[in-house]
Amino acid sequence: MSTPNIRTPEEYVEGWSESVIDHEKIGRMIAKHSPGGAVLDLGCGPMLPIWAQFHPKVTRLVGVDRLPANIEFVEKVMDGGAFPSTFHTWRELATAINPNGPSESDIRTAFDAILDADVVEDRPSFHQQFDVITQIGCFACLPTDGEIKVALSHLADYMKPNGVFISVMWNAAPGFIEDPVWGGGERTSHGRKIDYENLKEFMEGFSLKLIEENIVSPCDEPERYQSFHIAAFKFTPARYRHFDR
Repeated sequence: MSTPNIRTPEEYVEGWSESVIDHEKIGRMIAKHSPGGAVLDLGCGPMLPIWAQFHPKVTRLVGVDRLPANIEFVEKVMDGGAFPSTFHTWRELATAINPNGPSESDIRTAFDAILDADVVEDRPSFHQQFDVITQIGCFACLPTDGEIKVALSHLADYMKPNGVFISVMWNAAPGFIEDPVWGGGERTSHGRKIDYENLKEFMEGFSLKLIEENIVSPCDEPERYQSFHIAAFKFTPARYRHFDR
């Protein structure tokens, strides 16, 4: 059996524009609900600068990832390297949605760091720091819904009151093996079903109130994913935060 081609971050980003329907829905969800400001992207992979342009503004941009090649790629771009062609492909859509959105220069200026970290581990330095948090496929790569809940409990601690959480999760096609770009450096199977309804109920308990959801099925990558669950939540804390209990 031949070894499947393993894409580098550069190859992944350049090929990203091949899938357009689902990604356009994600970009529009960000543009519609993000308040802008301090932005944290959990499990950002190499896509941090591309998704950043869909926010109405970005004053601070932080990414978290576990794959050194992703971190190196993002740091190189943000340090003055060329933005990938995919950025320019989707720039037209981002500008059409919001003509006053962040430019390349704005994104580079706002970039703070991309950290080598695991989303299931708490980072006290993030507590109450972010206006908007995104996870675009990251939580769907976690092995169990229990680990997703741990990541969500930390996420609620990181948000400022009235902040927005934008979440994209998928149910993978049977037998699909994820690229290391998203698997933290490993090729990983993510064929399990995610219990979205249970997770939404869990988030409600952490003051994350659903404001819009869009379940895309079938999606435009049927060989990879059966469906995408794209949703936005508003953080309206009504009790002590996780770290205060």
